[in-house]
Amino acid sequence: MADGVRQGILLVAPLEGAVTGQAEISRAVARALARTDKVFPINTNFESLGTVRKVRAQIGAMARIIGKSGRYDRVYLSFKRGWISVLFDYIFLLVIRAMRPRLVVGHLHGNEMFCNEKPGRIHRIFARNLKMCDQVICLNSYQKDQLATVFQMKNCNVVPNFSSFGLPQSELETRLSERQPRGGLNVMYFSNLMVEKGIMDFLDVAAMTEDGIQFSVFGKPLKEGAPDAITIRERLDDLPANTRYFGPVYGDDRLSAWAPIDVILFPSTYATEAQPLVIIEAMSMGIIPVVYDRPYASDLIPPQSDAGVRVQDRALNDIVALLHRLRDDPELVTRMRRAAWTGAQNFSRDRFKRSIATLMQTGEEEQH
Repeated sequence: MADGVRQGILLVAPLEGAVTGQAEISRAVARALARTDKVFPINTNFESLGTVRKVRAQIGAMARIIGKSGRYDRVYLSFKRGWISVLFDYIFLLVIRAMRPRLVVGHLHGNEMFCNEKPGRIHRIFARNLKMCDQVICLNSYQKDQLATVFQMKNCNVVPNFSSFGLPQSELETRLSERQPRGGLNVMYFSNLMVEKGIMDFLDVAAMTEDGIQFSVFGKPLKEGAPDAITIRERLDDLPANTRYFGPVYGDDRLSAWAPIDVILFPSTYATEAQPLVIIEAMSMGIIPVVYDRPYASDLIPPQSDAGVRVQDRALNDIVALLHRLRDDPELVTRMRRAAWTGAQNFSRDRFKRSIATLMQTGEEEQH
């Protein structure tokens, strides 16, 4: 079919199956592009499959890419994690490039490729994948700098994650007015219960604080046999009086579970932390983020901003002092919660969709 007749977008991404952050993003991309273009979806959500079934599924996806080759003139490819996925992305891109679309856009979600001091063969394959894309979408300025310096990729566009829910400003103001006479401070942990995600640091901070601060832990316990599972379980079984464990909370249930929360303490040292969606979601609820000063926080909390606080790794005394200050200064809490909510507007679903649609239409980043 001649190029002049080809019109539409081949969307190769994890669209069906297990609910993950990347799948949620991919579905939002599909809905955004379907408003103005014909979209030809190819699902690549095979993370729950074993190795053999995953390989078969990838081969099936490649066959569907070839089968639709005469219909599309642009391609959106969501880069996936793991060496098998990187290898198949390479094969996908070879096939896609042979079809000669006018635009190929790759979407990077994680930081895995930036966390190895001695890049190996998989990194070289990933570098080739990047080079076969006309444009690459990344999450933040750190990733953009890494793509430029480590992989010499120049055509990078920052499109951050988005919050799938949040409070209207009027409701935030209602909650702030209701908390003023109540006083005190409510702090939460919301993540996987892993040492690298900061659960131990969170519990240490809870044990170090004085009266007037309540701590809530939300998260799924590690499976038996996982590293540190026993140690974390023992800590949860012996919580201080100011701390409660609520287990995992999903979807819209977070709206009610987070209603009394003032601060999310996210002391993660997880090596491949990219851009924690939970921080954006908490900010959209007017919750103040307190995080370690690592690349994942670079675009979420600007320096000298009231929208949140970045502290050095393991600076637990500084965190305790900050929480005591917030407990004793309700006006400061109000100001910072408003600033967090305002900051979250930079990570809206509508802005995300506009950015993706503009890039896939024009091949250029949307100007803000």
